[in-house]
Amino acid sequence: MRKTPALAMALIAFLVSPTRAEEPATAVRHGLQERTVRSDGLDRRFLLHVPLRYDGKSPVPVVVMLHGGGGTGKGAIEETGWDRKAEAEGFLAVFPDATRPDPAKPPQFSANPQIWNDGSGRFHAGAGDVSDVAYLAAVLDDLEAAFAVDRRRVYVTGFSNGASMAFRAAAELSDRFAAVAPAAGALWPAELKLDRPVPLLYITGTADTLNPLEGGGPRPAAGGPAIGGREKPPVRDSIARWAAAVGAPEKPTATASEDGVATESRAAPGRDVVLVTVEGMGHTWAGGKNLLPESLVGKTSDRLNATDAIWEFFAAHPMTFNVGCTVLEFEAKGRSLAVAVWYPTDAAPKPHTYGGPTRGIVAIDAAPREKDGPWPMLVFSHGYGGGGIGHAYLAEPLAARGWIVAAPDHNDRHSAVRIRVGQVEDFDRIGLLKHAKEISESEPEDREAFLYRVDELEAALTGMFASGKFGKRIDPEKVAVGGHSFGGFTALGVCGALPGRRDARVKAVLIHSSGAAGYLYRDRELAGVQLPSAMFFGELEKEDRRGDRTMLQIVERVYGALPAPKYLFEVREGTHFSFNGRFSDTEGARRMSGTEAQFDAIRRHSIAFLERHVLGNAAAALEAKDPMIVRREKAPR
Repeated sequence: MRKTPALAMALIAFLVSPTRAEEPATAVRHGLQERTVRSDGLDRRFLLHVPLRYDGKSPVPVVVMLHGGGGTGKGAIEETGWDRKAEAEGFLAVFPDATRPDPAKPPQFSANPQIWNDGSGRFHAGAGDVSDVAYLAAVLDDLEAAFAVDRRRVYVTGFSNGASMAFRAAAELSDRFAAVAPAAGALWPAELKLDRPVPLLYITGTADTLNPLEGGGPRPAAGGPAIGGREKPPVRDSIARWAAAVGAPEKPTATASEDGVATESRAAPGRDVVLVTVEGMGHTWAGGKNLLPESLVGKTSDRLNATDAIWEFFAAHPMTFNVGCTVLEFEAKGRSLAVAVWYPTDAAPKPHTYGGPTRGIVAIDAAPREKDGPWPMLVFSHGYGGGGIGHAYLAEPLAARGWIVAAPDHNDRHSAVRIRVGQVEDFDRIGLLKHAKEISESEPEDREAFLYRVDELEAALTGMFASGKFGKRIDPEKVAVGGHSFGGFTALGVCGALPGRRDARVKAVLIHSSGAAGYLYRDRELAGVQLPSAMFFGELEKEDRRGDRTMLQIVERVYGALPAPKYLFEVREGTHFSFNGRFSDTEGARRMSGTEAQFDAIRRHSIAFLERHVLGNAAAALEAKDPMIVRREKAPR
């Protein structure tokens, strides 16, 4: 964004060795390079960083970084460090250039500024018909033709005028950008019509006078009269408009503040909208290099590294699919077994009520998506007295990320929830609680009576592979199981804890608040689970008793006995029932269910674990600080 001398421009041109789009390289070239695309009758260049680990075969993510007004793609590299992040994480980093009033002269911040056509009307005279959206689409076309690109992991971010352009690009190219992260820019287009929801992370400083948090005319940080141009809308107005456009909650579902960094999250699967404010920071890239005078833009801040935070957000938000939902019927030891299944589909979803206040957006009984795949699969076992729809808050978002999720209705003695009806109105509450207490006082010698559940989980696994609708669409090398409470015992039963019952198809196990995993297995049996595992429990259930043991004692014993790699997560203010969906509006049902903030934390960390250890993807959420996780432990292999 500062003036680039002609000598430096010449040196850049020498170093990056231009390559035209129509001349694909025969061998992989790494490092910084320049490419050219044709758009609106103009030859437009962009810089591309190709990491050393790129092999030309394995599809990799793409991050497009849009410079600020008056800046350059080269300047954005220096300012943000996205090239170093791309090298560390293995994605393609793209640095396009906006147009300038005199293309025959080098760009210069004030005399010949490069400005994005962001919808604000601030575009330089004589070039308002240039479509930067079309230019960015051409850049993506070029990358997809010349490189192995993971089209589900293409992202856009930008600073200042580039942030405003990122807003516009994500809205108008919502079928191509999986998520967007503007920093210190305004949302200008009057109407937002996205073809699909695009998750948003927005970062800004509380002392930004050029894009004021509360809106108004831009002014120098050192004071003085307004610079001119359109007044900026309040940042939270832009956030609220985006949230409404993508169907995120109207108000924040969680807030946090630590070391001068405040976060407001509107959590919704595939529709997350997050605002981050950095105390005392001006109109700068957090954790980056300030290229303009502090008297104009204010102070930068190292309280947050925006590049790291944005990549973490991007890595957690691939392009999502529409979700189908259906019910299959299998047989287990002569008894019928209903199984709820969520899966990717091309069909248009509609709002759906699973029961009570638990709702989703799915296409009922739709055909599975034919393209892509085969898909990984999770088979999830509910707790005693629950039902296969009890964890729809996890199943539906996981399916949107390209998984098949199957959850059986176990044939427990008592059931409060069933797939086809939601809450069972006339179930025997006293009988359920009495039998649950009897189970909690059991020992490994008593588990023969409960092995019907392991039989049913195996029947669900086998039935899914034999299903005409799903069998050929499941990747047999990418299968996981999971369970809540009694379901944790069930899931571990097919993972090696039960002698002779190990299902070789299973590659990882997810355990949500399961006392039964402890009192129904011996330590040496748990040591036989030679798979990655992730255990969750609630902060408020630690002193709850299962027989003569506290839940904390059980959790720590199970975690200690399981082999590495393994993870342990304690959910803030969570109880044993914070992992359950809710299928009634009664006060009792609310106490027997989790909050949206808890569901969000459980979901994010569960998905991160599955995608790291089943798919091999990066999953920063497993290590990142989270206000909803009060304790985390991990033991690598």
